[in-house]
Amino acid sequence: MRRVVQSIGALFAGISLTLLLVSILTTQWVVIRVDRERAPAVTDQTSELSYWSHDRGLYRECWLNQNLNPMIVNSDFYHSDNCLKVDLTVMNPDSLLESTEYQSWSILQLVVIIFFGISLFMMLIALIFYLYTLCQHINRYEWKNGCKISAATMITALILNCAGMACFHIAEDLETNDVTDNGDLKLAPYSMFFGSDMSADLIYRTTREYGWSYALSWCAVACELLSAVLFMVVSCCYVKSKTKTKVYKSQKQPTVVVTQPPPVYETERVVVAPQKVYLVEDNSSYYSSGRGTYDPYNHSQGSLMNGYSPNYSYDKGWVIQ
Repeated sequence: MRRVVQSIGALFAGISLTLLLVSILTTQWVVIRVDRERAPAVTDQTSELSYWSHDRGLYRECWLNQNLNPMIVNSDFYHSDNCLKVDLTVMNPDSLLESTEYQSWSILQLVVIIFFGISLFMMLIALIFYLYTLCQHINRYEWKNGCKISAATMITALILNCAGMACFHIAEDLETNDVTDNGDLKLAPYSMFFGSDMSADLIYRTTREYGWSYALSWCAVACELLSAVLFMVVSCCYVKSKTKTKVYKSQKQPTVVVTQPPPVYETERVVVAPQKVYLVEDNSSYYSSGRGTYDPYNHSQGSLMNGYSPNYSYDKGWVIQ
């Protein structure tokens, strides 16, 4: 059961990593749409890029009209086809147009990308520790510590992601309300880049909305939260399992050989009585059978001897009188 819960947490961690990576690489953070047909209509000969609809990301913005490609390629901030890079460098302190708002905006743009990059790294570390606890046969305490590390890294990624989103909103507010380039194109990719420099007509025609890249970043935050909670539940609350984990030891265990005793066969005891020896006298007076010897088994031979020799005892042998 614990592996199932841990695997679900790792799945959310992988989803959050993918969502945040896609949101960073795409340009649908801020969708800027310019209604050129709104009265009074704007002619097609307008050479200002700010009068055309475009999408802005964390480090670049791209225009929808392919006819603007020659203007974009000739720009000092050229990034790729129909895209310009957002200036993320801090303003030169020697410039006379130095402003605290512009420096704050530039630094916040850099901080957003740094926070998101570290958040991606932390999510990758969490997945590595998940694979370590999943593939290795380790004891319960090492498994529990691995889950705690995964939970801690996911919480760190969650905090960094939220901090990056907060910095993005602060930079967005500075860009639309406070920062100005004062007509110096070295501070912005194109004229009227900041909201304070836009004309009243452009503000009247422009709408700004957050796109799906922005939504993906918040979805990544939700997945990071679910992953961190699942890893914490597995590591802190559910530590028992029905299946025991194997523990491999480097020490050799002694080998015990058990031998069976040989089978015991019961034999029948046979008691053999000693042979009785009868010694008789060759007395011719007792000889009557005509066999030439005395027959000890003939009880009819003499009443006194009862057929036996009087000089022989079964206990003492021959008795010499």
